[in-house]
Amino acid sequence: MNSNISSALFGAIIVILLCLPIFLLNRNKRKERRKNFKMLSDLASSNGGKIDKHEIFNHFAIGIDKDKKCLYYCKIGENAGENQIIDMTQFKNSRIVRRTSTNRSDDGTEQMIDHLSLGLIPISKKSKEVQLEFYNSDQSMRLSGELQSLQEWSERINKILK
Repeated sequence: MNSNISSALFGAIIVILLCLPIFLLNRNKRKERRKNFKMLSDLASSNGGKIDKHEIFNHFAIGIDKDKKCLYYCKIGENAGENQIIDMTQFKNSRIVRRTSTNRSDDGTEQMIDHLSLGLIPISKKSKEVQLEFYNSDQSMRLSGELQSLQEWSERINKILK
């Protein structure tokens, strides 16, 4: 009987030790996401707006205020502080900007995505295109849903601009 209790106690301790790091990582990730959303929300509030839809990735956060037709973009991490408030009424549409490179190997050639951005095309020909970076191979080794997110944001913005 005594060995059953000690075995159960030992098993419970092992389970706790295995689950604790996962729990702590998830808690830290939620805390970081809340902090990044607050940064995005504060940016919108400073412009008298609100966030209707948003998305947060490792290197950036993006949000939109459909009523004011404003787009909010914040860089996260090394480039934190590169925040942008974009008045979408100054743009006619958006597009996906993709830079690739070709890697040659014994198996043939392979296209690698180096950079993905959301390009906002201005109405005025005198203004420059605004590009919001979604992925940069120098900052992240692989894509983690940025391409799909970029396509959704481009479609969402184009619907609002029509």
